[in-house]
Amino acid sequence: MGEGGSGDPAASVTIGGVTFDVWVTTAGITRLAVPGLTPGECRSLQKPPVMEIRRDVCGAEAAWIEQLGTFLVDFMGGREPSRLPAVDLDALSGFTVEVLEAGSRVPWGARRSYRWVAARIGRPSSARAVGGALGRNPVPIIVPCHRVTRQDRSPGGFSAGLRWKEHLLNLELPTQTGTGRVVVV
Repeated sequence: MGEGGSGDPAASVTIGGVTFDVWVTTAGITRLAVPGLTPGECRSLQKPPVMEIRRDVCGAEAAWIEQLGTFLVDFMGGREPSRLPAVDLDALSGFTVEVLEAGSRVPWGARRSYRWVAARIGRPSSARAVGGALGRNPVPIIVPCHRVTRQDRSPGGFSAGLRWKEHLLNLELPTQTGTGRVVVV
């Protein structure tokens, strides 16, 4: 396919009525369109995926899409995915790739600040630019930019909306204590 984010999506993955459109190359997922989310839909995101893949998608691309489906089901079920689908970030600027790579090193259930990411890429005074680069993340959830928050641990922004950021952060929090839930006001 080789379109990598332009044109029609290569596939859609629907989980519990919520549909994610996917663009892919043979190197990996290039874009994951995260739809709007209502509170009721949060509860339905633990169902098996329904994948609709275009006929012209080749074997390697289809494999990334199938891995994405498994990844999303695990993630939406509150389980740390054992395997990440490959991403293809070749179309992005070097700075954005640096930021996304640093952000991808934030472990499951953890949060780091924009300032932390800026320090990791050797640009400690560029927290605002880091936020901008994270906002351009074409593969949210796979590259977990939702784990990056403001220094005071307030959510900051998220390209798919703060309801998604709240939901994703809550999926990663241990539920045994009943504390620490993220609520966006």
